[in-house]
Amino acid sequence: MLALLQQFHSYIGPLNLFRYLTFRTGGAIATALFFVMFFGPRIIAALRIKQGKGQPIRTDGPQSHLAKRGTPTMGGLMILSGLIVTTLLWAKLDPYVCADITCSKLLWSKAALHASLYVLIVMFVTIGFGLIGFYDDYLKVTKQSHNGLSGRARLGIETVVAAHEQFPFAQIIQPGVEVIDEHNQPGMGLVDRMKRIYSPRVQGRRLLSGEPLAITLMRGNWLYFPSICWKSDSLVAMNFREGLNVTQDLALALDLIKAGGSLVIDSTICFQYRRHRESDSSWRALEGTRFIEEREFLTAMAQEFDAVGWHRAARTARLHLSSRLHAAILLPRAWRTKQHQGVRNLREHVLARSGISKK
Repeated sequence: MLALLQQFHSYIGPLNLFRYLTFRTGGAIATALFFVMFFGPRIIAALRIKQGKGQPIRTDGPQSHLAKRGTPTMGGLMILSGLIVTTLLWAKLDPYVCADITCSKLLWSKAALHASLYVLIVMFVTIGFGLIGFYDDYLKVTKQSHNGLSGRARLGIETVVAAHEQFPFAQIIQPGVEVIDEHNQPGMGLVDRMKRIYSPRVQGRRLLSGEPLAITLMRGNWLYFPSICWKSDSLVAMNFREGLNVTQDLALALDLIKAGGSLVIDSTICFQYRRHRESDSSWRALEGTRFIEEREFLTAMAQEFDAVGWHRAARTARLHLSSRLHAAILLPRAWRTKQHQGVRNLREHVLARSGISKK
């Protein structure tokens, strides 16, 4: 904000100092120091009154830590407040640079715009992580327990915040998932092993979009929808398709992708997905009814992909090899349990013609 004063240096000469990063850095340090020294004691006093007993201390820790009982927590508020104030005051957040050495004229600069965006991104990530710490302390104080926000929840929120700040225009974020059974034990059934095969190989974080993303999802749906974070405005604008039960989540994701949306996949494991052996989807699969919906949906998607020129995705949707393989694997079990209609439905899905894709 104060960097804008440089354009008035022709009237007041010393204002030319605001052009220089070293001067603004020194000013930011002085402002942050003054802010914390002046407001810090007042913030601590207010927190002590509001929190009463302060943060609970673990009884199974070192005895020396018990002396901290009653100390107010959330002290990061004054540090975070000082950081925000100094950044807004002293950082150069406008997209303009001096046209000449006298700075008599300002010009719009793409590089300056990117630099200001980077500053804002770092500030918002810092605020996001600070809010996570604030909520953790809030839970400890209000519940009078040292158990605040769980480590997995904290990691999940931090992962999503970081992914959103790196790719702010992505509509979907898929974090890493650990599959557990009904007894809370890690377990990878056939479905989840196949998901690992079909999913893109990612170490860290990667942005996917367009027809290549649609093709990977048509080869095999590797998403774990309960763990997905959606961009709310895109979700409200698109909404779910009516008449779908098994494939409605995949349909929503594909509709967003066809509309130009993108997906971020993050390899950080921060979500547990519980898969029950006898879930509703398992029985639907054994009866073969879910595959009827799948086949109709995939055929419709193939036509929609052809309409937008995504012919490779259309061919993949018509073939739906992973869906056929899944039905073929279930056939022996349906036969053993004497589900004759299920056998017919599964056999029909395995042998159904894939159709001819447009060239």
